[in-house]
Amino acid sequence: MRLKKGLGIMCFSALMLALSSLFGCGNDNIDKPSRPGKNKDVSIDQIISGEPVEGGTVINNDKNAPKEIKSKEITGYYFNFGLSGEWSKGRENAFYTFEIKENGSGVLTVYEQTTGISAPADDEILKSLQDIIDKYELVKINGRYHLTAGLPPEFAASNLNVDYASGENLSITDNNNPNGEAEQETYLAFSKWFSKNGINDLLIPGPEGEVTYINLELYDREKDEVRFYSVVTGDEPVFSRYLNGIDKDIEIPEDFYKNVTEIVGKYDLLRYDIYSSLYGYEQTPEDKSNPFGTDIQLLIEFENGHKVDLRSSADSVKEDVSPLIEELITYYNGLFE
Repeated sequence: MRLKKGLGIMCFSALMLALSSLFGCGNDNIDKPSRPGKNKDVSIDQIISGEPVEGGTVINNDKNAPKEIKSKEITGYYFNFGLSGEWSKGRENAFYTFEIKENGSGVLTVYEQTTGISAPADDEILKSLQDIIDKYELVKINGRYHLTAGLPPEFAASNLNVDYASGENLSITDNNNPNGEAEQETYLAFSKWFSKNGINDLLIPGPEGEVTYINLELYDREKDEVRFYSVVTGDEPVFSRYLNGIDKDIEIPEDFYKNVTEIVGKYDLLRYDIYSSLYGYEQTPEDKSNPFGTDIQLLIEFENGHKVDLRSSADSVKEDVSPLIEELITYYNGLFE
């Protein structure tokens, strides 16, 4: 299926390390907030009681919480967390509360409190959530209660509580990790699932604003030919082309990004946008005999922080993006004439 034209373009590590944060580090390419100040001393009595202390840390872990849960059948779920950036339209640095519980008629239902949306739960969403729990081995920190007071609002308390058909329970309370990978994956799981059910309130806005960076690398297997077109950053950025064995650089034209933005804006790139809840395409393993690893690599960054990151050798993907690639190459080659 070809790209459709006419569509708009759409770790917290300073606070604690590894498992000392709720779900570990966030993405390396996201700016990490710094921790303000040092904690005040906290008495052992305050720690045992769980009494909140201004500017201090309260640790009230449940040492008896099991570090292994045999059941995979979720019967109840609650997770509140905040994410850095705009993950749903018009909501910047917002907190979300996802809950799965029976409604008044006894139907297991998925709720999101910030948007007020809901839909009957099914096996797909329950499995997706359990897969995330397993991936990040959250049961290993089951029973954790670790809160530091006096931090900015984005680090407010975050709680995960999961009930299982076996009667087992997973419970973790920690300061929110606004760039946490598990939190992001959880949001995307709900976002995609709600969208499949016709509810788009959690869909992430796509790329917006002008293109700020672009890189295109192509490998023709039949001709064993390598081509690349890329913005090379540095003190004096240039636009570089490698074609027919010749590498050539030119000064970036003043209207370069405007023209590239117009070209890219003709195509729907949401499935290749790593921050889109519609992200997903046929990826292929890297081939060591391929100088780029895959036949196509396309990276585009936008003003609003969204990134198109396409790396694939799949015929379906190459066919899908060929109109965009051809239009970009035509424009690029014209710059060198």
